[in-house]
Amino acid sequence: MKYVADCAGVKTPNYFIVNNIEDVATGDLPISFPMFVKPSKAGDSLGIDDSSLVHDRKSW
Repeated sequence: MKYVADCAGVKTPNYFIVNNIEDVATGDLPISFPMFVKPSKAGDSLGIDDSSLVHDRKSW
């Protein structure tokens, strides 16, 4: 859905895909905190809860 919004000129937040949780723990992140984390395989709001808003690396 993000792709469709981008193509239509709708502004959307920056994002990146995590393939390995270890990359998050040790590597540089392409966006800054706070960030919103959701499962990539779930559509709409599936997999979203109060812990989806992440303020720092430790709370990830």
